[in-house]
Amino acid sequence: MNFYKKNLLNDPHFGNEIKTKRGSSETLRNETCLDFHWLAGLIDADGGFSVSRGHFVSCEITMHEKEAQTLYFLKKHLGGSVKPRLKKQAVRWRLHKRDPLLTLLQNLNGLFQTERLTLQFQKALDVYGIQPLPRKQISLTNAWLSGFFCGDGSFSINKTAGYQPSVSISQKQKPVLTEIALLFGGEVYYDTSWDGWIWWIDARTHVEILNYFQRFRLHNPLKEARLKSIRRLVGYLDRKVHLDPNSKKRLEHFVHVFQANEIKKKPTSLRESP
Repeated sequence: MNFYKKNLLNDPHFGNEIKTKRGSSETLRNETCLDFHWLAGLIDADGGFSVSRGHFVSCEITMHEKEAQTLYFLKKHLGGSVKPRLKKQAVRWRLHKRDPLLTLLQNLNGLFQTERLTLQFQKALDVYGIQPLPRKQISLTNAWLSGFFCGDGSFSINKTAGYQPSVSISQKQKPVLTEIALLFGGEVYYDTSWDGWIWWIDARTHVEILNYFQRFRLHNPLKEARLKSIRRLVGYLDRKVHLDPNSKKRLEHFVHVFQANEIKKKPTSLRESP
């Protein structure tokens, strides 16, 4: 990462200029708490739009049941319903009423980054005769990556590599991960176990990615707790706690608890379509 980007991300005022969010306060309750760049990232990861035979549009997001608070956050600001999926450890948020959907479409126009969502969104816009806006590039100064990570990202600790903390995102398609790597660094590699791609970055040598998530909230209590644990681990490593025999047992317990709370979930491409 170049000097400008690294210092921008570590600037305590970075992100403060993003004070206005897309949307109408007359339509969305407490709209100022909802960032549509973040929402576009989350839908790119875990959601989608569908158009029925009767030309009715709906937007849905499905997440693990342990992440249900994120979906209730959406319900609070956008309406819709949150229901558990039968015989699955998953919960789905769904919005289908015309007026809030129109507001949603207008505020998300031009913000999607994946080919999958871009095509779905185009079909939804066609129903209401809305012209698509040019795609905005992934940026260090908006919350799209935070939303994308909220859905498809993970924090990990590799004990065999000296307790190396890392951040990663899995996707079927490579281009969006390549764009992320160009902004934040890290590497993109192919994973034969599920025929997809992974963006990976060392959280200790690229602590700016952790700073980014501090400034652009994940709105996912489970992952925010894991973010705090990763930051705590980075502090341990900087103080060389992992090299102290007297502290090893405590560190091992810390890592065990962290790994025990990890959610195993399928990459987006392998999940059900909404």
